[in-house]
Amino acid sequence: MMSDFQQLYVGEEGYVVRCTDCGYLQCAFGSIVLTLQAEDFRTLMQLAGTQLEHVSLNVSKNMKQYWLPTAHSGVNMLLTLDELRQFHHMLEKADTEMAVHALMGLFADV
Repeated sequence: MMSDFQQLYVGEEGYVVRCTDCGYLQCAFGSIVLTLQAEDFRTLMQLAGTQLEHVSLNVSKNMKQYWLPTAHSGVNMLLTLDELRQFHHMLEKADTEMAVHALMGLFADV
C-alpha cells in the first residue's frame, strides 16, 4: 500500500513530509532521512534550537561540531553551524505548517 504525504516543508536543503495515514514525519536533510513520530520531531527541533543558543564563536564556520541525537538509537547528526541553522529553520517551518493545518482542521468541522 502506498502512503500519501502532506508536504510541510520543501527546500534546497531538504524536506519534511507527514504521512496522511499514520502521521509519521519524514525529514530529509543532507544525506540523512529520518522517520519520526510527532513527539520525536518536536524534540529534535528543540535540541537544534538549544544548540543554536549555545553557539561557540571560537570554532571554524566549516567545522562539524554540533551533535544532534535522534530518536533512533545510534543515529546522530553532526552539523556545521550553517547546517544547524538550515536544519532548525526547516524544522521550524514544518512545525508552523503543522500548526496551521491543525487550526484549519478545527474550522473544517464547523
